[in-house]
This record gives sequence, C-alpha cells and structure tokens, in this order.
Amino acid sequence: MPSMETYKKLHNGTIGQEHKRLSDKIMDTTFWTDINSRVGYLYDYYHDDHITQLNDLDSPNDPKKISIDIKFLMNTSQTYGNDQSTFHLQMRPGQECNVDYYDEFFGSRYNSTFPIGLYCDIPDEQGKYNRWLIVDKANYNVTQFPTFEILRCDYVLYYIDDHRRKRQIAVVLQSQSSYNSGIWSDHVTTIVEDQQKFAAPLNRDTEKFYYNQRLIIDNKVLTEPRLWQISKINRVAPNGIARITLAQTKFDGDKDYVKIENDEVIEMYADYYVGNTEPTDFVETDKIRAEITYPGKPTIRVGSGYKKLAVNFYQGESEIPLMNGQWQYFIGNEDVSSLIAYSTVDLEENEVKIKFNSKDINYGGKTLTIKYVVDTDIQASIDLNLANL
Repeated sequence: MPSMETYKKLHNGTIGQEHKRLSDKIMDTTFWTDINSRVGYLYDYYHDDHITQLNDLDSPNDPKKISIDIKFLMNTSQTYGNDQSTFHLQMRPGQECNVDYYDEFFGSRYNSTFPIGLYCDIPDEQGKYNRWLIVDKANYNVTQFPTFEILRCDYVLYYIDDHRRKRQIAVVLQSQSSYNSGIWSDHVTTIVEDQQKFAAPLNRDTEKFYYNQRLIIDNKVLTEPRLWQISKINRVAPNGIARITLAQTKFDGDKDYVKIENDEVIEMYADYYVGNTEPTDFVETDKIRAEITYPGKPTIRVGSGYKKLAVNFYQGESEIPLMNGQWQYFIGNEDVSSLIAYSTVDLEENEVKIKFNSKDINYGGKTLTIKYVVDTDIQASIDLNLANL
C-alpha cells in the first residue's frame, strides 16, 4: 500500500483527500445507474412564467429554467398527524452554482447557500414535473455528497402587496401546534386561536410581509373562507427562506374579497377593500420602474413618530442604479407636502424619514399618498393609512 508521503507527492494531499477524490469520481461515473437519479430544473420566483401552476409542468421546454443532475431521495414518510413527506435532493460531486443570478438575488443578498431558496421542478415516477422548494441543507457538517431538504409546493398564496397589486406565489403549507382548542373566550370576547404556517422563497417581495398582515388561506370553498394574520416572521435559519407563522382571525366582508363565477371561487384576497384604491393586476415588464418600500405596517401616526421610506429602481427582475427624483405627498388631490417633517434625507440612497406633522385628529382615518417622481414615465406611489395616537 502506498505510504502517505507517496500520496502527498502524487496528489499534493493526504490519504483521506485521495479517498474523497476517488469517491467523487466513482459517484460521478455511476451517477445514472442509480434509480433515484433524474434531471431537475432550477429557477426562482422572478424566472417563472407559471407562478400558479404546481404540477404537470413542461419544464424541459421552459427556457427560463436551468437543468441540473440530481438524486431524489425520500428521508421521512408522511403521517396524518405530521407534515408531508420530507425528501432530499443530492447534486453530482463538484456541482457548482449554475444559476447565474443566484449570488445577486440570494447569496450576497441573504447570505444563503446554493441552491436554498430556489424552486426545483422534479419528475415523478410517471415523468410529470412537479414544483418543489429547496428549504435547507440537510446536514451542514457534510462536505462530501451534500444533500438539501426539499418540500413539495402545495398551495398558491394570493395577497395584496404594499403597492396595492394582486400577487400570487407558490408556497409550502406546514402544520403548527397551537396547544389549544381553537377557541379562547373571556367575559367579553370570543376569538379563534388556531395556527398555521408556510414557507416561501425569501425575495424582495416576500421580505415585505409584515406582522398582523391578513391573508386568506383556505380551499376555494363557497362558504366563508378562513382568514389568517401573520404573528411571526422568520427570515433566517435557514437564510434564503421566509417562514411565516399565522394565527386565525375572522373574515370581514367590508375588507376582504372573494370572486365567484359559475359557483366556482376564482380569487381570494384579504384587505382588498382597505385604502382608497382598488388593487390592480401585477404586470411584469422590462420597462424601468420604481418601487417605494417601508418597514412594518402601511400606517403612519398623525403628529407622532417617523416612518422610513426608500425608493429602488428595477428593469425586469434586476435592480438598477438609483435615479434622483422628487418626493410628493397628497391626501386625495390636496398637496400636503407642507405637513411633512423630515428627520433625514439621503439623496444618494434615496431614503427619507418623515413625520406627518399635524395635531389635527381629523386626519385620522384618511389615506396619505406618497409618490416619488423622476419623470412622467418613471414614478412610484404608495398609500399609508393615517392613524391618531
């Protein structure tokens, strides 16, 4: 048997390193002899032309999806009392990131590990491609033949974003133990105490989910749908995934919207009627667009506290350099810029901290429209609810 010095001379390494090299070579050579080997297709939310389709996808003919050789391995079986089956995805030895936008959208942005946060279309035993979400590395201590935990996408979430646009995203519903009967009562009120949670890719849209945001999550039944309110947001552990915990709340016909045609539920949106503007359809475009973002809920207190706003610019799904413009403030058609007090204005970052500087309680309940205008073609607008102390 060759000595360690021989291996060092031949391969500039140890016997263990040589064993790893040979194991990698054997694994790569025999990859397609394994019954679990197949071709998957990677992509993210912004490279998906079929965001509401979960099953029977035509992935091999989709130019936006990137093929990758994988092994599809079952890890745990499903039971009625637990979540769905857990599967693992294993890539070929030496497989490096083959998604050219991953570092920009995930790696450097959220410090995530490839391919966590991506969708992967994987064929079943009948050859039909179904959508999965890569949610974690199965074992961070394993460097040879690493595997990743994947979960089958089983629900399309419909929601209204902070720009009053109708959005949809494929997510994974998961059970959440609430340790109660589902109803809690005191001498005054009775409230629902059930819990649910879901996992979604972390991106520039899902990172804007906020505490107490209301969502409809239910089957498309003709009876009153179940409403949920975000009670916990986890955007780490692992990086690249948003894990959202929900507490059940009540449907409100004055706020929430269900579209029914021919006895079939077409759309379900919570807080559809909140604000002065009806939500619009989201249309992806290659034109330059601006978007205003802010932390927390879409609310600003009258005469108290500052709200941070930032504007970013995009072309298609890619963020582009910032463009200088002008902040504008309206209530209806009335220009109320004189009532806005600034804490800071960072022109290079296009960020402001503002306060609605009035003690008039009559402003409470009205809607403050904030715009950032570069020119007639490039401008962003959001609505914030004015609330009294």
